Amino acid sequence: RTTTVAVPSRFFSRIGAVCELWARRPVVLLLAPTQAAFGVSAALLGYEVTGKLVKQAFGADAVLAGSLCSALVSAVAALLQPVSRAAAKRVGRPAVLLAALLSFAALAALVLATSDGLAAPAFVTVLPFYLLQGAGRAGYEGINKALYADTFGPTDSPAAFSNIVLANGAASAVAYFTFPSLGRHAMAYAAGTCAAVAIVGYIAAEVAIQRTPGGRANPRVDPA
Repeated sequence: RTTTVAVPSRFFSRIGAVCELWARRPVVLLLAPTQAAFGVSAALLGYEVTGKLVKQAFGADAVLAGSLCSALVSAVAALLQPVSRAAAKRVGRPAVLLAALLSFAALAALVLATSDGLAAPAFVTVLPFYLLQGAGRAGYEGINKALYADTFGPTDSPAAFSNIVLANGAASAVAYFTFPSLGRHAMAYAAGTCAAVAIVGYIAAEVAIQRTPGGRANPRVDPA
């Protein structure tokens, strides 16, 4: 009985902390589109590229080809994460995270520009979609949480990280439920718009953080 009562209590406590952070540190809302862009881009890749383009191109081998290509995203992200962290130390986190968001935008643009069938050889033609998602994921996963820890510090980090989960999860759910009823161009425009809004929002967040005294609660957090 204690556990049954405690779980809803913790849930509502976290929701309250998330909303309280919105009011006290509204910059977290400017960072939310970045989380949404990652989720929508992953949904576009999964539904339109793996679910349709790869299936059309590979036929009976589509399941194997889709699995290998999906694994490629994780492999590219894992390989590039150390690179993104090293780049963050040299050029700063904003440049790396913006590059990741541009990768998501490029993926949407590539889907928009793709015809109904992939040109031969299909495997080579399909690679750019997964490489772009992997590169974007590397920059996103390598920098995002460190950026939040840097900005919000140990006191507000739990609520800030809950905002990441909320924005990413909500965007992913909306995309996966709505994409089946949309055409390719509509899906690509939706993902591209999310990436564009994320870029603008992140730039605005950086400006707000830098202009606010104490905008970064822990500026010495290392991205690694």
